[in-house]
Amino acid sequence: MVCSSSAWGCQPRAGAAEPGNAGASESRFNKTEDDETVLRVAYYNVGLQQTAMDTKPSSRAEGCCRHLANDIAESFRKHRLHLLCLCELGEHGIGLQGCKNMGRDTQHDLLELIVDMANEDLTGGASEPAAGGASEPADQVELVAAEYPTYAAIKRHGSKLTVEEVLIHGGLDTRPGDRPDHTMMTLRCR
Repeated sequence: MVCSSSAWGCQPRAGAAEPGNAGASESRFNKTEDDETVLRVAYYNVGLQQTAMDTKPSSRAEGCCRHLANDIAESFRKHRLHLLCLCELGEHGIGLQGCKNMGRDTQHDLLELIVDMANEDLTGGASEPAAGGASEPADQVELVAAEYPTYAAIKRHGSKLTVEEVLIHGGLDTRPGDRPDHTMMTLRCR
């Protein structure tokens, strides 16, 4: 599918998904049966450009963040994911910034806000009572990596999966010429 959503401010490109398309989400995310013997990892090529975050009015930038948060929440809820890896967040070497409209100076800060929005979506703002009567979030996710431009990783809170190390690899294209945009994020997990 070609990324052409005006809500995202994406440039059309081959092979990119169309994120945040209301109404199409049911066909994109089919429900996965719950089976705790399986490790579920998903990859999401978001294709969100910086221009979508710098747009006027600022409500459009917030809408983009909410669309992404909804996609994150929906994928964790329906597929019982342990880990979701995101790529194509903003511009190569810069990442996705939310300074202008969202008051977030770094990609990490912006992704923390988006993960908070996803958690609100996952729980509907409600909490489940825990043992002893204390209240705990019903089903939450947490940001485990967002420090490298254009990449992020989110895991289910309370999952047995542990992310021990996050590495970025550059210079992966060995063809002649300067191709600094060929990078990869690696997570060492247990």
